[in-house]
Amino acid sequence: MLISGAGSGISTKEIHVLNQLQDPYSRYTEVPVESISDAVKRFVKMEKKGNEILISIGKRKYEIDYSKFDYHTPIHSPGVGAIEEYTPENGVLYGYTTVFVTIPEASIGTFKVKYGWDGKSYKAESVTFIENVP
Repeated sequence: MLISGAGSGISTKEIHVLNQLQDPYSRYTEVPVESISDAVKRFVKMEKKGNEILISIGKRKYEIDYSKFDYHTPIHSPGVGAIEEYTPENGVLYGYTTVFVTIPEASIGTFKVKYGWDGKSYKAESVTFIENVP
């Protein structure tokens, strides 16, 4: 796995995964991976109302009291993509990104994206939210 690029706010990173082909020569081929930011756009809705950050992922709803984190430069709405990491866990590819709420990036938690192989590429199957403890 190779991750290239860097970014702030909107990710400009690319992930490159090599899959081993099942043939007698043990060849490898590069396969596409849906970006974390695209997965978050598909699965997650975020908004800020007063001191509350509201996150919806399918039927799951999270309400995070922004004020309990004691950050000093709030932004208009939460964002993702400044910090990303991809890692295989027990044979499954996961991507992680920080949910930030201030500039510089101060986090209220992390989105964990689970990827699945569809025979041609890695597509996000689900997103979960892991809240930071203030």
